[in-house]
Amino acid sequence: MGWSPLPLVVYLDTQDYIRLFNEPDDGPNHAILRQLMEHRGRGEIVIGYSWVIMLEVITRPTEEFRDERVRRGQLVKDICGLHAFPFYADFRLGARFPNNGQWISGKNGGKAITANWYRREMHKYYLKELSDHKGLNRADRRRLKRPKALAQLLREKRNNVGDKTRRL
Repeated sequence: MGWSPLPLVVYLDTQDYIRLFNEPDDGPNHAILRQLMEHRGRGEIVIGYSWVIMLEVITRPTEEFRDERVRRGQLVKDICGLHAFPFYADFRLGARFPNNGQWISGKNGGKAITANWYRREMHKYYLKELSDHKGLNRADRRRLKRPKALAQLLREKRNNVGDKTRRL
């Protein structure tokens, strides 16, 4: 029996799905999608989605945009099937791609993900990293724990990767 390579795992981000959704079927993004689907059909690639994509789809739209969200969700399902990247907290619980379509396990009480929840989780992570940082004195750590300190820090130390106006 010969060796067979594992399929390449492909992730399309939110903007890819939005472009596909808003573009006519004969557009350039759909041409790329057709090629990807051919590779998927031959078992050369697997396309997966994540909780970030699902958050975009399930965020409660106004009634005016509800049908559009349902169609967008169907597009993700048609492209990815049951190939979901597990929620980051679920990796420590043993979840692995493709995870049988589960983008969140619900093992943490089955709570729904919201943008506010995610912000709180990231803030907790930030505070833990801050407390573990050896290069800060106590006054700096206290100052940076204030709720608006992270936003201020990011404004001051703006990431300029890809920015044509480099700040030195």
